[in-house]
Amino acid sequence: MIKRSVSPIPFYIILSLSMVMYILLGYFTKRTEFSQIVTLFGLLFAGYAYHTLAGIDEKLLKHAISFSLSFRLSLLFMVPNLSDDYFRFIWDGRLSAHGINPFIITPSSLIGSSQASSMGMTTELYSQLNSQEYHTIYPPVLQFIFWISAHIFPGHVMGSLIVMRLFIVAAEAGSIFLISALLKNAGLPSKNILLYALNPLVIVELTGNLHFEAVMIFFLLLFVFFFIKKRPTLSAIAFSLAVCSKLLPLMFLPLFLRRIGIKKSFLFYSVCLATTVLLFLPFIDVSFFQNIFSSLNLYFQKFEFNASIFYLIRWGGFQAFGFDVIGTAGIILSLITITCIISVACCKKPEGESSFFYDMLICLTAYFVFATTVHPWYISTLVLFSVFTTYRFSLVWSGLIVLTYFTYRSVPYSENLLIVVIEYCILCGFVIYEWNTRKIKPHILVENIR
Repeated sequence: MIKRSVSPIPFYIILSLSMVMYILLGYFTKRTEFSQIVTLFGLLFAGYAYHTLAGIDEKLLKHAISFSLSFRLSLLFMVPNLSDDYFRFIWDGRLSAHGINPFIITPSSLIGSSQASSMGMTTELYSQLNSQEYHTIYPPVLQFIFWISAHIFPGHVMGSLIVMRLFIVAAEAGSIFLISALLKNAGLPSKNILLYALNPLVIVELTGNLHFEAVMIFFLLLFVFFFIKKRPTLSAIAFSLAVCSKLLPLMFLPLFLRRIGIKKSFLFYSVCLATTVLLFLPFIDVSFFQNIFSSLNLYFQKFEFNASIFYLIRWGGFQAFGFDVIGTAGIILSLITITCIISVACCKKPEGESSFFYDMLICLTAYFVFATTVHPWYISTLVLFSVFTTYRFSLVWSGLIVLTYFTYRSVPYSENLLIVVIEYCILCGFVIYEWNTRKIKPHILVENIR
């Protein structure tokens, strides 16, 4: 990474201006205002590049971290303006607050009932939901947060948003603390923390737009922290909590086999399974598994946004067959992703040049490459992994993916494939450049604890 000395005056001026831009982006920008979104994000990423590339001392580093937390807190009273997912969070929370299992009933089946309005399930709230016919897919840790927010502020949207955002800010603060500890343990530059802490996409999408990757990331970091401290039981519990925040970490389970051996892997998996079952237990009934797998199946075989390889296959499908082949292609691409993950788990050595974050980076990148849907906030986890490796393509991607908000410039929404092509062409170009010009040496972060 390029380093140069930095004067404190411009350092603080740019941080202060960034605060202004976060407020403008959070409180005075609509999703349809693409030019304003891109301009503000562009300025924020310019400041981000300045602070992450410049050479700073420990004092400036601590102040930058303090600013990163202040940026998040400045969005505390923001109504998410780049995503409408939060309406489902409120819906699920109100269901739980009234003793109804959110996994067994769809919004469309409830809205016409006599009890809907008494529970705060108004037609206005219902009309804002983007998955009215689907059962919820949000796991128990998030359902607990939704329930808390609805219990404290029944019928009050802003109150619920503030409570949920406080959970996210707390998770982000915990993640920043754990990143610092893990960097120190690995002997990596402490300044790497800014790659995540100051990343504009991470701040706006997780804290501002209420995406709970923040909670999953915290538990993933906690899992690694306990793992390197040789506390396998606590590590397994933390991993289970990550899975019960977002199902995404399930893809990392095969990585344990070569790293800790079959016997210890079996014990790890057993603790994860027991913890996961315990957390899901309050929601399990006869229809639970059918409902959640049905919703997940619909997600992988119906939703399409900002894909790369899948869009090429879809184009070929239209040329050859005259229709969208997502039903078949989604399954095949998922199998290819699973094959890639198993290959990483079986073929890559668990020590030497490999590390947990490096392996997870490869697995998650493969998942996104073959995915049918890649929303901007998905990239936040890749940004985290980049902190502990020398790969920086995820940082570039976190800036480029903002271009996909061009889709929402008008209603009804229409995705511009030229934007998608530009995004992935630039990203691929940077990956090739990085591969050819850097001697990648992923840092060893965890020991083989056999």
